[in-house]
Amino acid sequence: VEPAVPEVSAESPYSFLASDPIGRLGVDVPEGGLRAAAAGIERCCICLEDFPNESIYSCGRKDCGTSCYCLSCLGKHAESVVEGGLYAAPCVRCPSCNCRLATAAWSPLVKESTFQKYKDNAKALLTYRCAACDETGSYFAATGTASDPFTAS
Repeated sequence: VEPAVPEVSAESPYSFLASDPIGRLGVDVPEGGLRAAAAGIERCCICLEDFPNESIYSCGRKDCGTSCYCLSCLGKHAESVVEGGLYAAPCVRCPSCNCRLATAAWSPLVKESTFQKYKDNAKALLTYRCAACDETGSYFAATGTASDPFTAS
């Protein structure tokens, strides 16, 4: 079963799914976001199934070339990376070019428990204990923006 593609608009936190062509990466699309494939039918580079262009994505980098993947495979890929990262907050990388994908690109595709594990590991990695007084603190700080997956709740 293919995950539902969220409604996409310029203000939406899912704007990385917009199918507009990319001029220069980093100018109009966040680094590591997803974009829809070119017109026609494309093959997922993971499951090797054919999909219409509105159901298949790539990270949009030049290194990716024409490789694309479906949201279902990307979600499974992200799940396995996060679940395999014991006591770590690993980077989820593009299956085609191996460059880092933005957290906002893959976080809606994984289970809530998986993403919670990722956030908890990130917070634990940024926690410190003072050697002099034994108090704990954290370098972790959510930005509080709507597009920030680590928004304090």
